Amino acid sequence: MYAVSLSLAEVDADHVQLFVRATGSDMPVRSDFRKQAYVMLHSRRLVESLERVGVGPRKSATAEPWTGPADLMPHYWRGLFDGDGCIHRAKRSRTSWTLTQAGSMACVNGFAEWAASVCGTRSKPIHVKGGCWHVAIGGSYMPQNLAAALYRDAPVALPRKLRLASELMAAEFHSPNGRKIARTQ
Repeated sequence: MYAVSLSLAEVDADHVQLFVRATGSDMPVRSDFRKQAYVMLHSRRLVESLERVGVGPRKSATAEPWTGPADLMPHYWRGLFDGDGCIHRAKRSRTSWTLTQAGSMACVNGFAEWAASVCGTRSKPIHVKGGCWHVAIGGSYMPQNLAAALYRDAPVALPRKLRLASELMAAEFHSPNGRKIARTQ
């Protein structure tokens, strides 16, 4: 059977619907018992096209990162981050944010290297239970610079993560001596 499925949190159902429209399908977006919005498209052509570019079953655990022109890499990494990343602010702090990317060892390593070139992080991927890898970039200005590289002027983004990234990009941080640290470009 040739099928491609997309499953996101129910709160992201509109994004799943965007995917359905972009493929020209009329399949309905459904919800399941895990509070996931999902769609399954049956298309041999779509499955074979994805396989040709290295996207196969359980892509989050097996994918190899794409290497393309520098101007396209923020869009690539944003797509990966929207699917397998997390952005959050520490509950007890207005200045401590973390961006975390999970997935295959190759993709997480690739993201960590790209993030280092963008914001100077020295964070290294670690292996977590369940066979997954992740890297976390935390603090204030490094996550802010990374969020800006991923989401500033993004033509397509997961709305929930775009809202958080916009909040982070708008934040003003101060050094320990009280001086304001310049915001990202």
